[in-house]
Amino acid sequence: MRYYYIVLILLLLGNNYGHSQGAQQFGKIFKKSENQPPVADAGDDIKAAPGSTITISGKKSGDPNGDVLQFEWLLPPSLMAKENYTYDDTDTVKTHKGNNRSINVIKTYTETFLLDLPESLSIGSKHVIKLTVKDKKGLSSTDSFQLEVIKPKEEVLEDEIAESLEVEQSQNKTKNKIDKGAVISIQSLTIGDLVPMQAEAINDMIYQLIKSSGMENVVDPNQYRPDTVYTIKEADSLNPELTSVYDRDCKTDSCAAQNALMDKATHVLSWSLNRHHSLSFHFFDAKEYLKQLPNYSWSIFSVPIDPNNLDKIKFPKALAVDINGDLIVASANTNSIYRVGLDQKVEELILGKVYNANLINPSGLDIGSDGTIYVSDRDNNRIFSMSNGKYKMIVDRSSSVKVDSPTSLRVLKNGSVIVLSEGNQSVQLITPNGRVSTILNPQVVEGMSDVAVDNEGNYFIASSYSNQIFRIIDKNKVVVVAGAKKGTGLRGNGIPAIQAELFVPVAIDFDATNKMYIAEKERGLIRYIEKDSLLYTIAGGGFSWDGVGYARSMDVKLDNISNMRVGAGPSIYISQMLGHSIKSVSITEEPSWLADHIYMSPMHLVHASGISGLESHIRETVPKVLKGYLPKKKKSFRKRFKDFNKNIAEYFKERPLLFAVLLLFGSQATSSALSNAGSLDTPPDFPF
Repeated sequence: MRYYYIVLILLLLGNNYGHSQGAQQFGKIFKKSENQPPVADAGDDIKAAPGSTITISGKKSGDPNGDVLQFEWLLPPSLMAKENYTYDDTDTVKTHKGNNRSINVIKTYTETFLLDLPESLSIGSKHVIKLTVKDKKGLSSTDSFQLEVIKPKEEVLEDEIAESLEVEQSQNKTKNKIDKGAVISIQSLTIGDLVPMQAEAINDMIYQLIKSSGMENVVDPNQYRPDTVYTIKEADSLNPELTSVYDRDCKTDSCAAQNALMDKATHVLSWSLNRHHSLSFHFFDAKEYLKQLPNYSWSIFSVPIDPNNLDKIKFPKALAVDINGDLIVASANTNSIYRVGLDQKVEELILGKVYNANLINPSGLDIGSDGTIYVSDRDNNRIFSMSNGKYKMIVDRSSSVKVDSPTSLRVLKNGSVIVLSEGNQSVQLITPNGRVSTILNPQVVEGMSDVAVDNEGNYFIASSYSNQIFRIIDKNKVVVVAGAKKGTGLRGNGIPAIQAELFVPVAIDFDATNKMYIAEKERGLIRYIEKDSLLYTIAGGGFSWDGVGYARSMDVKLDNISNMRVGAGPSIYISQMLGHSIKSVSITEEPSWLADHIYMSPMHLVHASGISGLESHIRETVPKVLKGYLPKKKKSFRKRFKDFNKNIAEYFKERPLLFAVLLLFGSQATSSALSNAGSLDTPPDFPF
């Protein structure tokens, strides 16, 4: 028994080996509906001992429409006494029939409460606790979790060890299955700023990596292919023969799948650098992929930026998008303006002194058709432009007609500038020759937060004070295009925009089809108005997200939206000043691959070392993506020992309490052994 606890440690190590990330979650592109049901999440199953206190929580539940939810908990008999529940004024509690002290149903608007487990609960008993969430229109969703009553901690430890071993044995039976009939075709798709020679080198790098793993069935991506017509699908009684030629300039996985079939391959490993130069790998069955139609959905990701330059654009606020798709960002961290390129580089554009005054508060940005950058410097009461490093003052304190705390601005096709003056709550037009006229008189609309111009030349303003969007008719008249008066609006999707309740709209913009997008700070929503004047949500209203990779845009929570601008695609860019974040919402293909991987910010490696900077990442990633299709590689004793030590560190880093308990047991066992040998007669003092 003196070695018992040491053996326990060794047996536990396998439990943490071989973790893999699940496929990214995407939803379908939003379809019109009056109201969407909420999503219930009762939380994970719980194991607890009699007499302990557990947390019952539905806080992960949510509603796509942003409605307040009612939580209805269904409890089994004898689990919670009525006198042990702390009531809110809006709560309703029902007891079980025949036992008026035991709670059956709790209806509450409170997300979380504590439950003291009775000492009388029997070890090994299991109890299902059910949660139903309802929105204000009565739509509901149900989820549940299981409470298992277990032994005290020291006995639970042994149970967890046994369970870990069982899981490990099950995983060992299923992992490393190899499809010996698979033939892999390597296909490069969009290559961003790389040149063909670099793409060919990466193809060869991947090819040699797969070959060196012991897999022979892989097609050389750089081999010669004659210009000939290939048969992709044989003719049958209903359909003619499908033929094609090999496409050396594929941009999609569908094209790559067709190329693979011409190469007599069964599977495709494609790689590409997308619009923002993130490096992605997709692995899929060629025939199966071509059988299905790709689905597309709104997704969200953090704009990839050179990690060495992240500090420069902390506290991002004002945004603009140039004709190339690069972002112009005003950073409140340094009161400076930067270009964040699609190549992931960050370039300083405007900082420090401009003319005779330092740039203090660049509150508005826009870009002319010729690439000229226009800036409103609010606290200096001025607007200037910059082109090729040269500045031009448009209006400042010395001008005959002044602007009062200018914020949001837009540049028209003729070079005129529309500006929102925060100081006197007006909208003004400044012509290229410096003449200033009023478009909207002061105080017609209060609390204006943004100004926009649609494709037909109409002017619009957002008011975060009245929670409405207006179109300007003349100097003294506006009409509502979205948002009802405070306290009277409707919530949901597919509702008339003018009847909808908006939640502090801070930014508005239009895409190429003249569709208006609205960013709402209070609820963290991005919505748009369809041609039928109905309002729909495309992002926000979900749960906290770490910002890694891609996510379904309506599943994430968008806190503290500062600004929003729309680029080509459309790509909707959102700045979150307090989160030091810039995110993009766009339509992407839903994953239907066998495996995939994306490296969001690889370009700093390429800029520093060329494509050789990607070599270590490719060597690490490709075997993971092809897991189950590559032969299992034998490891040297040195490598296995190194991995063994790494697994120990990672396992106990996530389980510090378990490590402390095992260390205590081990020290006691060692003390006992030494004591029996007559060398030690006192107990160890760790950890007390």
